[in-house]
Amino acid sequence: MSLSTVSYRIDRDNLIVDVSEEWDRFAIANGGSCTSHSIIGHSLFDFISGDPTRMFVRVLLDYCRHMRQPVSRPYRCDSPDLKRFMEMKITCLGDDLLLTHRLLRTEPISPPVNFPLGDEVVGQGLNRCSICNRIFTFGHWLDVDLARRRGLVEPSVDRVEYVVCPVCQASQK
Repeated sequence: MSLSTVSYRIDRDNLIVDVSEEWDRFAIANGGSCTSHSIIGHSLFDFISGDPTRMFVRVLLDYCRHMRQPVSRPYRCDSPDLKRFMEMKITCLGDDLLLTHRLLRTEPISPPVNFPLGDEVVGQGLNRCSICNRIFTFGHWLDVDLARRRGLVEPSVDRVEYVVCPVCQASQK
């Protein structure tokens, strides 16, 4: 993947006020509809799935604003056929925050994984961590590849709801 860093700036109300040039190239290359003209002026939280994930991100933003110190966190941002290991860095710019997402490495996913979102249908889905992308199934947090090999999930059928697993939640402290 040629694009390794994407960034955007949010104001004190968490509205997206600017995006880097790489934003649109990344969105288009990944078949996304969230190009700059469709997100500027909207709340960052409009684009984050799951209340637990929104709360996790809000704590990081608040910490950066109050402590006036940068915050960095690793996370995964997978496409159906690619594991993307990323790092998010939040930096204060006066009253605004700059969020920079840097690609660290990728690994192929075969066959592709494309879970429908649980909140798009009636009923609960499997819990999937928004930070590490592991799935909670049968009492364990497992990588999707391992859960699939064990026959515990079927990505084309099972639906997911995004949460933050206990390990990733602990990384916030």
